[in-house]
Amino acid sequence: NVTNKLIEAKVVAIVGSHCSSAHLAAMPLIETAKIPMVTGIASNPLITEKSGKGGTTFAFRINPSDKNMMDALGQYLGEKKLFKKVAIVAEDTDFGRGGAAAFIDVAGKAGITISSTDYTPQAMPDYTSVLTRIQQSRPDAIATFQLSADSINFLRNAMQMGVRIPYTGRIELGGKNVAVIEAGGMENSISAW
Repeated sequence: NVTNKLIEAKVVAIVGSHCSSAHLAAMPLIETAKIPMVTGIASNPLITEKSGKGGTTFAFRINPSDKNMMDALGQYLGEKKLFKKVAIVAEDTDFGRGGAAAFIDVAGKAGITISSTDYTPQAMPDYTSVLTRIQQSRPDAIATFQLSADSINFLRNAMQMGVRIPYTGRIELGGKNVAVIEAGGMENSISAW
């Protein structure tokens, strides 16, 4: 809707979208309108795949995709041999699914087995059942792909339950980095961002 309003207002360019789902939805609209759109945040690999020659020629990204970030993280984890078994928790959005898929793609090359993958709705109030099941499977790490408030809520739940499993993936601390780190919630965690 916002992209259509901007097109109707005859803007010359669009900076955005912040979220992968919104950016992907806007791409065919900006192509038809011939208005360039640049994202510096949306990270789903499909944005790159659907841009350029043969795709949306008016969509540009200046940030790395989840694939780029997970390739680097996978290479690091493979070299250091820190985690053998990882559980994935991702929000059920293009961001969450794109990040999880990119991590799954590199896990095998890094010698990592995926023990479980959970896609949770945004604004999920309680992760106790997910965390209990994950804790019982004893992974070496939990790869998270959740944004801000959901990520903080997940980490808060884990800390309240005494879960001491390191995190990896794309850990988003919603601006509360120091507080979460000082509380011991990120011990031995490794993230790409």
